[in-house]
Amino acid sequence: MGWRRRVRLNSEGDGRTVRRLIDALNDRDWDRVRGSYRSDVIMEHPAYPEPVVGSRQVLEYVKKLIGDFPDLHVEIANLFGDRGWVCVESDITSTFRGAPLQYPECVVLRVEDGQIARERHYVDLLVFQRGSRPTPTR
Repeated sequence: MGWRRRVRLNSEGDGRTVRRLIDALNDRDWDRVRGSYRSDVIMEHPAYPEPVVGSRQVLEYVKKLIGDFPDLHVEIANLFGDRGWVCVESDITSTFRGAPLQYPECVVLRVEDGQIARERHYVDLLVFQRGSRPTPTR
């Protein structure tokens, strides 16, 4: 059997890690955002053809996102986790091309030793083409 890295797994603590990241994002606290991620984090988003790798690159991605959506706000609708995995269902509000925008998003994260090691986003990109207002998750 191959070598396996030992990590601490704590579902309640992992959920707090993800909540702290979302709070930092909403507060535009870039140091806290970057500190939420492992240096070798892998982030996947359907808007990007290749994964974003590394905490510096993830921070650049997040800053670009905020540049495109300066009033973006993430509201957690549901959050649950088990054995180092956390799933967040959220309602995103922002302005897009001068019009209000609201859409649901789901993100699955792997938390290791209190930092995010993997992050995969699930979102309907057609919402940006349609300019519609999908029903929020609540």
